[in-house]
Amino acid sequence: MEKILVIFSLIFITIATSLSAQILKPGDGVRVKLLNVSDNVSGDYFVHEDSTLQLPYIGIFNTVKISYPSLKREIFKKYDSLYKNPELTVQPLFRVSILGEVNNAGVYHITGYETLTDLLAIAGGETNSADMDDIYVTRNNNKIEFDAEKVLTDGETLSDINLQSGDKIFVPRTFWSKSNDASIIISALAVVASIFAIIFR
Repeated sequence: MEKILVIFSLIFITIATSLSAQILKPGDGVRVKLLNVSDNVSGDYFVHEDSTLQLPYIGIFNTVKISYPSLKREIFKKYDSLYKNPELTVQPLFRVSILGEVNNAGVYHITGYETLTDLLAIAGGETNSADMDDIYVTRNNNKIEFDAEKVLTDGETLSDINLQSGDKIFVPRTFWSKSNDASIIISALAVVASIFAIIFR
């Protein structure tokens, strides 16, 4: 029994580590809020193509091979040495795309604490043709399926479903919407065929 508990503990630690140890890639960023200081530091700052991140008054960080938690500790350390008792919060901004049956498909930056419902709202909400039960993720051209209905119902965060920087969330169309489109096309072709039949009779 103890061996089983140890194995499960190791699995849990491995999963938790993989979720929290993402590296900020070019296009990702950090949201810095620094209060009770005279300098204007608060804002969103993004990683450049050369994987460097520049923050006001504390210089440049190289994000290659350094996890976000480690980067966050370095940011805290440098601002803490620069200001006396700074009120500081730092959040990651990971770049993801939401495509398909949403009103404003595109690339968005998330902290990971948002729910799937939050992300859909950011993208303007789903269309009337959206199949909400079959939402899936693509990563490096690989399709990753998950229980979208459960995630939406339980309010799980995007970190809970292990979303990563660069992932694409796709909201497909319902079968009936596809069928209706086909019916419209067939009906239109039938009308055109009837017109030609009348003209060339």
